[in-house]
Amino acid sequence: MHPSPMPEIRHNRIREKRIASMNSRDSGCRMADRIPVLVDDRECRGGVVEALRASGCFDVTVQRLTVGDYLVDSRLLFERKTLPDLLLSIQSGRLFRQALRLAQVVHLRPALMLEGTSADLRDCGMGWEAIQ
Repeated sequence: MHPSPMPEIRHNRIREKRIASMNSRDSGCRMADRIPVLVDDRECRGGVVEALRASGCFDVTVQRLTVGDYLVDSRLLFERKTLPDLLLSIQSGRLFRQALRLAQVVHLRPALMLEGTSADLRDCGMGWEAIQ
């Protein structure tokens, strides 16, 4: 049997669980050292916000962002995609519009954050070559 041509993408839930298991007393972060993170209010359903808060190292504020999903330290702008949503975004052309909007924001470093594993893509109906 040949190995799957789709590389395994590490799932960040393991890291989220580790972060969530810490509390602010164990984190070693002082209030003055906490990193500000603005989170788009449409991103509250996942476990990321809870994990950031539980770490004690982030000052999390939830509000509507016009571009992106997470603004970290007023410097890094992240668009988060689950792998199934990434494929839908590619097919609809939405990914390219979002990437262009991210790239046009002045003085911020944009990034795309992918969440999931190759198992999330097995039944997607799109070949690995098309995804690449």
